[in-house]
Amino acid sequence: MKILVIKFRHIGDVLLSSVLAKNLKEIYPGSTVDYLVNAESIDMLTLNPNIDNVYGYDRKKAKKSGFLGRISYELSLFKNIIKNRYDIVINTTEGERGGYIAMLSGAKTKVGIAAKKGIFSKFSPYTHEFRLTLFRHIVESNLDTLRILGYEPTSKAVELFFAPSDDEKIDAILGDVQDFVHFHPASRWFFKCLSPAQNGEIIDFIEAMGTKVVLTAAPDAKEKKMIDEILFCCKSSPINLSGKLTLKQLAALSSRAKLFFGADTAAMHIAASQNTPCIAVFGPSGVFNWGAWDNDANISGYTQKNDIQRMGRHTMFQVSWDCAPCGRDGCEGSKVSRCLLEYPLQKIKDEIASKLRG
Repeated sequence: MKILVIKFRHIGDVLLSSVLAKNLKEIYPGSTVDYLVNAESIDMLTLNPNIDNVYGYDRKKAKKSGFLGRISYELSLFKNIIKNRYDIVINTTEGERGGYIAMLSGAKTKVGIAAKKGIFSKFSPYTHEFRLTLFRHIVESNLDTLRILGYEPTSKAVELFFAPSDDEKIDAILGDVQDFVHFHPASRWFFKCLSPAQNGEIIDFIEAMGTKVVLTAAPDAKEKKMIDEILFCCKSSPINLSGKLTLKQLAALSSRAKLFFGADTAAMHIAASQNTPCIAVFGPSGVFNWGAWDNDANISGYTQKNDIQRMGRHTMFQVSWDCAPCGRDGCEGSKVSRCLLEYPLQKIKDEIASKLRG
């Protein structure tokens, strides 16, 4: 049995789809389980013992190739997928690219999300369709691809694996530092972030408790600038590793942390995959969809529309305003989220203190 899982989304989305791999291996003993994802997300799945091959779609290469070049690149990709002769193809997200791959794969069983618009709303490329539910965690939505086939998943753990060399890198960087909070305040979408002043205040609070803060961010000029602004607001001196770690090394760092604090971003999901307690502050996104997943729980604890919500070891903060979550890129598309910039920090500090002491 040969199975292909398609996940054309960002880093955190791909990590949450890893929950399928172990279940597929249990349902179909001896099967080959492959993934096709955006190239930037490959590290979320490599070294996973339940995944045999990970193929990457290079969006940057496709865009730079021009229209004809992109078509040629994608046809070559489709051709390789067809050559693998998959028995089952599971497309876990909307989007026509995944639908075309499923349709052309020749697989007997093709699972995907029912399209609301576009060409596939008129005829489906899938043999089995399911629909996304608004108030449902993405982990459960991924597992719905198995339920539509008649199987109830036995594992709901989101797992990310790294190499001993990644651990050694963190050893070399941290030295004697053992008790620390992994602090990742940035997102590629800044409307999902607290202000530099708010982040600086929380960092100073943690360090005043006697626990070191280790700052991380992507190797992106805008994110590194945000880190500089945060450090300018700090009275303390956290360890700054922004732009210096790979995704695997980020996981190795999180695995040692007493606590993760940050924005609603992939780094939070990476920390949760290492069973590190997470505290995050949400703005436009729904905690019920994207809250940090606790691997020891079988049922999502995120059952409210907003406000403070918990799932096992994790705590997610969000205002209790009627408009939250709005799903927009800031208030009225302004790229600025008042629900974050006006969030009262004392509740967050109390939760941090409780977890560090407990």
